[in-house]
Formats: sequence, C-alpha cells, structure tokens
Amino acid sequence: MKPKLIAGAIYGLALLVSAIVSVESSAFSDASQPAQSADQRVAVRFDINGRRGLVLFDHKQHEALINPDPLFQHPTPTGVACIGCHHTVRDITDVKEFKKCSECHKDPGNPINPDDRQGYDLNSMQVFHRLCISCHRATPEADFRASSDRFKTIRTSFARETRTIKFTKCSECHERGATFTAVTDGVIPQPAPDDAPALALRPNNPPPKVAPFSTPVDPPLGYAGSSGISKNGEALADAASTPDRWRIGFPDDPRYKKGQWYNPYNQNVLKGDYPIYKQNNFLILTLESETFVNARRIPVGANVPTQRPDTAEFFGRGGQIFARQNFVASIELFHGDTSYKPIDWRFRFTPNFNINYLNTQENVLVNIDPRRGANRLDGYVGFQELFGEVRLGDTTKLLPFLRGSSSQKGESPYFDTTFVRVGIQQFNSDFRGFIFNDFNLGARLFGQAANNRYNFNAAYFYQLEKDTNSELNTRINLGEYRDQTLFIANLYRQDTKWKGYTTQFSFHYNNDRPSRHFDENDFPVRPALIGTARPHSVKSYYLGFAGDGHINRLNIN
Repeated sequence: MKPKLIAGAIYGLALLVSAIVSVESSAFSDASQPAQSADQRVAVRFDINGRRGLVLFDHKQHEALINPDPLFQHPTPTGVACIGCHHTVRDITDVKEFKKCSECHKDPGNPINPDDRQGYDLNSMQVFHRLCISCHRATPEADFRASSDRFKTIRTSFARETRTIKFTKCSECHERGATFTAVTDGVIPQPAPDDAPALALRPNNPPPKVAPFSTPVDPPLGYAGSSGISKNGEALADAASTPDRWRIGFPDDPRYKKGQWYNPYNQNVLKGDYPIYKQNNFLILTLESETFVNARRIPVGANVPTQRPDTAEFFGRGGQIFARQNFVASIELFHGDTSYKPIDWRFRFTPNFNINYLNTQENVLVNIDPRRGANRLDGYVGFQELFGEVRLGDTTKLLPFLRGSSSQKGESPYFDTTFVRVGIQQFNSDFRGFIFNDFNLGARLFGQAANNRYNFNAAYFYQLEKDTNSELNTRINLGEYRDQTLFIANLYRQDTKWKGYTTQFSFHYNNDRPSRHFDENDFPVRPALIGTARPHSVKSYYLGFAGDGHINRLNIN
C-alpha cells in the first residue's frame, strides 16, 4: 500500500505544480510581453479625421493601474476600477451603462459638451488628455512642466518579475501615420513578436510634423489701421501665433458694430486704441471746434473821434458784438499701455487756429488809431500745448522715505509714479482755478504716493505773452516773454478724515519784474494806466489750505 500511496501523492503533486506553473506563466506573459493577445488590445479612435493618431488601449492592465493621481476628478471605489474611466456608471450590474467617452464629449464647440467645475468645455480632446495624463503623469500639479524623466513610473508586480510602464510623451501613444479605414472599436490583430510593434517607444524618432490646423482670421472690430508689428514669428505645430495682440478679431455678430476711421466713438487707431508702431506706441488725434458769441451793451466814452461828430454826450453808444472761433488740433504720441499702467513717455502738440470778429458803435475801441474804424476781423495761430513728458520711475524708489512694508526693493505695488513734464502745458493750481489756471511755458514735477492717496506738484513757469484779440499764447520768440516767473507747489490728500473729502495745501510765489508793454492794438497795458505810469515790480506769496468733497451728506467746498 505504501508504494502506491507514495506514487499517487507524487503524481498529484506533479499535477498541482504544473497547474501553478501554467497560471504563473500566463500571468507573466500578460505583464511582460509588449505584444499582447488580440483579445486585450482595443483600438481607440480619438477623433474622426485621425489627426491625433491611433492608440491601442489595454483594458486588463488599466483596470489594475487605474487612477494613481489623488487629484483626479472621478476617484475609483475599491474593486470597481471601470468607474475610473466610465465615471457615469452607477449600477455596475448593468452593462449598458459602460458608454464610450465620445457619446458625451464631442468635438470642441459642440453645445452638448459638459463643462468642468471652472466652466471649461470638456470636449473629446480635453477628456482624453485629462484622463490619460492623470495616470501617465501621476505627479503633483507643480511638477507637470518638468522633463519627462522626472515623472513617476507605475509598477505592477507579478509572480517572478516586475515590469515598468513609462509612457510620458504623446508620441509614445499616438501614432499619426496609422490608417483608419478599417479601424473599429472592437478587437484588432497584433503583429508577430519578431516584427516592430505598432506602438514602439522610439523617443529619438519623433513623429513627422503636421501643418497646424488653421482657423478663419477675423478682422478687429474697430478701425485698426495697418499693423506695424512684424508677422515673422516662430511657427508652432499646435497653435497659430498672433504677434499683434491688439488686433485680435471677432466673428461677425449683430451685437457688435464695426468702427470707421471717421467715427471716434468706437475703437479707432487715431485715438489710441491700437498701436501705430510695434506693441506700445500709440497716437491720439483730437479735433475740436469751439465757438463763442457775445452781445452786450456797456458804458463807453464818447471820445473826440466819435462815430457821430458834433455830439456833446459824455457816453457813447455801447452796443457790441464779439465772435470767436477756435479750431484745436491736438496730436499726442506716447509709449506705454492704453490703461491700468502709467506711460513711459509722452509728447503732445496742440496748435490753436483762431478767427475773431468785433463790432462796435464807437471809434478807438478796436484800436488806438481811430482810422481803423469801429470793427475788427483778426486771426491768429498759437501753441497751447507743446511739451514732452517722461516717467522717472516709482515714487518709492525716488523718495525712499515713502516706502511702506509692501514695497520690495523700492518698487511700488500700486504703480505710484513720478513724472517730469517740460514745455507749454496746462496747469491748475487749485480745485477751481481761482489762483492759477493757464496754458503756459514751464517745467513740472508731479506724481502719486500711497496708492494714489497723495498727489503732489512742483511747477515753475516763465510766462509767455498773450495775444490780445485771441487770448492765445504768443509764439516763442526772443523778446515776447512776459518777464514774469511763478513757482507753485501743492499737495492733495484724498479721504481726509471723511471718505470722499480731499484737502489741499499749496504755496505760490509770483515775481513780476518791471516792464513796459503795448498790446497788439497799440494800447499801453504795462505799467497799469491807473496811478503813476512808471515801471514797478510785484512780488507776492501765498500759503493756503482748501478742501473739496463730501462730508457725510454735505458737499463742501
């Protein structure tokens, strides 16, 4: 009996060992052979036209490795790996719930595509990339831009050997040269082990470059003019380069109105909406017409050369009509941005073309020479603005004592900036222009501090003469200066004690030197005709405080 029992035991043990070896060999074959059996590799069609290539998907292997990324949007419950891809499955006993991704996620722009939590369109390309990359690049978000050799590898352990899977490049899965005529979502045959596999990993042999998919180029909405930006940029395989970021167009839409060159209301290159040269050089052209008509009756003297000879009246006829027409053309060229950021430099030129007419009823009113009559028609061209402006830098850099805790290396986090402007310019020294408000020749240093809460000015002016009839600045010639200098400094502070109430501290100094001057109608105006007619000087100082704004419900000035 014993030899028979021993022989039976040895025979049974041999059968058990052969069965275990068979199971082991089958498992190892599934994990280690790159060319797997035909019932485990399925062709996945990523788009209709085949631009993204053919990918062979292994269900068995992916069910074991599903979702190693803890940030993946659809986590997989234990023992139900299919839900990692088919995230709409609720009842795993119903095979109809296992739908393809393309049933819900169509081509980009399809209205049936769902949106993610941030509102982005989850089209077919988005979901395939998010689903696949979350596994193949199972690393924290901050490391996604690192080189491919830094990505973690996914290891699966089998009976006798461990195989490393490392697909981190698109070209390692997508084969652009694949033929799609006979591809279905079913089983496809595999090549023999001696042949080169369809998805061989060849990092040194990248797929051939394909021309980028071009979309229609729409014109910009406004009158953009011609672009001064070179279009010779680096061509990208998966994107269309747009070197001119200002002239990006929009598709036709009845809600948008196209702009014309003569319409300054809509976007227009002539008013600084589009650059005229490169990316940051803008032109602003402003045309303005100003008409003023005044009819009045005032007391006037009846001089010897009166319009009515042999009259003995003390007062003459005081009816007058005055008309003034100004045509203003302002041209400004600046370097910077259209808004939100201070400009780097600016140049502005504003000529004023004036025509004026005066009708009176007595002589010696339009000119000291009675032969000129009682009426006058005159014209003049003056420069109301002709200045250059430069940004010196952040105020906290130029004035270190204004730096706060949020300033790093002197840079202002609020774009508080200091400028210098030199030339004929407008300046208003107070809220209402009671003390000084003029276009004149000078130099001005100005800027902001503390997130624009403080505004400061320091200005020096060397006054130009004014044309009598047009009230414009005289041309800059030697001998036509007013011989009067002014220095003005002021400081504004917003939200002083009450929000919406602005205070101002100012200092004015005026030095008017002795001079003689006859205006354009030959009337003496300096020294003044009242008092002793001899040249004299005026030196005046003003130190003041003013406020303007809201104090609770009251508007105080």
